[in-house]
Amino acid sequence: MWRKNLNPVGCDGGSGSGVDINRNFDFMWGDTRGSSDDPCKLTYHGPSANSEPETQALVDYAMKLFPEGQRKKKPEKQKDEAFGEEISGFYADIHAFGRELYYPWGFDDIKSPDDEAFQALGRKLHSFNSYRLWSGGQPHYRYPVTGVA
Repeated sequence: MWRKNLNPVGCDGGSGSGVDINRNFDFMWGDTRGSSDDPCKLTYHGPSANSEPETQALVDYAMKLFPEGQRKKKPEKQKDEAFGEEISGFYADIHAFGRELYYPWGFDDIKSPDDEAFQALGRKLHSFNSYRLWSGGQPHYRYPVTGVA
């Protein structure tokens, strides 16, 4: 299964070329505990946050979908603050490569302040596709992932 996009960056255009879109988003981008700055690695996070057209399209869509009042102004500094029950949606990554459902937080082995709600939604999705729930503080957590959606 191909993991990266087809951007010809790195590895002289060979089979290792491309950017791991899953690690190209701006939240905690560039932290090499959970991604790589080596273009030949499967977890290459790209030359800069949101550098890839696929990432930009998802970010643009999310900005339109979620009103400004439902977004955190400085998410990396506010990661310990719960969103609360007044939000009307959230984004989860269905990670086909690993058959996992990613939800906050993946950058460290810690639970998000909204973990209970995320787990409940993740279990609903799991009942349809049997993908494992993958997040910090969960049994299947294996390693940090940074720059994820």
